[in-house]
Amino acid sequence: AVPRAQLFTGLLAAHFAKRLAEVMFVHVYSGTMDVGKAMAVITTAYASNSYMTTRLVHAIPVSGFNDAVVQPGILLFVVGQAINAYHHVLLARLRHPRPGGAGKEKTGRYSVPTGGLFDSTTCPHFFGELLAWLGLAVVSQHVNVYLLLGGMTSYLTGRSISTTRWY
Repeated sequence: AVPRAQLFTGLLAAHFAKRLAEVMFVHVYSGTMDVGKAMAVITTAYASNSYMTTRLVHAIPVSGFNDAVVQPGILLFVVGQAINAYHHVLLARLRHPRPGGAGKEKTGRYSVPTGGLFDSTTCPHFFGELLAWLGLAVVSQHVNVYLLLGGMTSYLTGRSISTTRWY
């Protein structure tokens, strides 16, 4: 079996690799932003987050882990990633590149998303994100990863409420 800390590190790397692939191949952006600045901010945030959580998880003695929760944690992670990715694809399909534009910026029209879990909730991609991070927290069994999940839940709940009001 893969040691817990290496499993956590691998799942975290998979999460950020998926994020990078979405940025490069899926997302269609509605505004303009300096790509260098955006990548510097994202890279700094992800690198510091990854370093901190990975170091914390590696510091837990092997005897402190409950192996019974590893598989459910992995399942939560995979299902959450799938929900998040699918709904990002649905969102990207709503945005149409401008004729003659640089490519990935959208036109001025907007439609409320439908399909998948969008028919029952405003931001299912946020739900998928949180489910994946819950899986990471379960696999890690570290209180700080649960605290990180709590902060993300608070932030994404606020964004969901704002999005619902905007619709």
